[in-house]
Amino acid sequence: MFKHQIMITGLQRSWKIHHVSHQHGEESWVVGLLTSRGVYSIIALGIGNGGFYRLRKSGVKTYYVPVEMVAENLEPLGKAVEMFLNNLLEEALDQRKLD
Repeated sequence: MFKHQIMITGLQRSWKIHHVSHQHGEESWVVGLLTSRGVYSIIALGIGNGGFYRLRKSGVKTYYVPVEMVAENLEPLGKAVEMFLNNLLEEALDQRKLD
């Protein structure tokens, strides 16, 4: 059976939940925390160069919330999780920084 492990801030449901706060320059700590907890995939609005490549090297896949959802100020969390569970999010191929 496939087990979803999803990083969601402040939500307690049936998934394994991980809250990670990020500050610039601490990518290796965040990646270490995620991999130590058995996280295989993350859903992100954006991610910097260092974090993206460290996650990728560690085998953690990154999926981006579609830019349209972010640009329209929609509440993307629930919709992004639903899209992830239905295999509708594309895996990130490169970093993405949002202004």
